[in-house]
Amino acid sequence: MPITVNNDVAGNTMTIAISGRFIFEDWPEFRKKCLDITYPASINIDMRDLNEINSAGIGMLLYFCDQLSSSTNEVTIYTSDGTVREVFKCIDIERYLTCSPGKSTVKKVVWSPALS
Repeated sequence: MPITVNNDVAGNTMTIAISGRFIFEDWPEFRKKCLDITYPASINIDMRDLNEINSAGIGMLLYFCDQLSSSTNEVTIYTSDGTVREVFKCIDIERYLTCSPGKSTVKKVVWSPALS
């Protein structure tokens, strides 16, 4: 599973692109590229080329969102119509990304297109 991380020139937006599979074996690369870093105000997670996700991949996504700093105002998650999107809908992942006191202060998670 390739993970690419790009920041815009101004440093206000980070784009994380995940393609192929997102599984337990991807933890070392994901941790290195996406955790223990300075987070910008806006983060895009592009999963449009993701074909497979298992419980470990879902756990990494939830953990990532929980670790975001107070400077991050919005996370946009891009998915395509396919298996990964259906998994997210089936487990009602939006419910778990809702911010709670004492956790990440991310104010908004946007799904593109919407998960409904």
